[in-house]
Amino acid sequence: MAYHKKRTIAKIGTHSSCGLILWDDKPIIVGTFITAMEAEIYDSLHSQWRNIKKNGMWKSFYVTKTEPILFVDR
Repeated sequence: MAYHKKRTIAKIGTHSSCGLILWDDKPIIVGTFITAMEAEIYDSLHSQWRNIKKNGMWKSFYVTKTEPILFVDR
């Protein structure tokens, strides 16, 4: 069975909301950093590149709010 990374809807800074793929399943807590990639980029990558954390596409985001959707800043 293939492992699929968790997806969530997020608002990055002042941009419109988009899908984010989370690197891991750690709890998302306001005031912490998460590692994620925009879903559009993730879906365009070959599967072998998706799972390499240092491929340059995974970014660190600072969590500012979690409700009603996830709000993050770069």
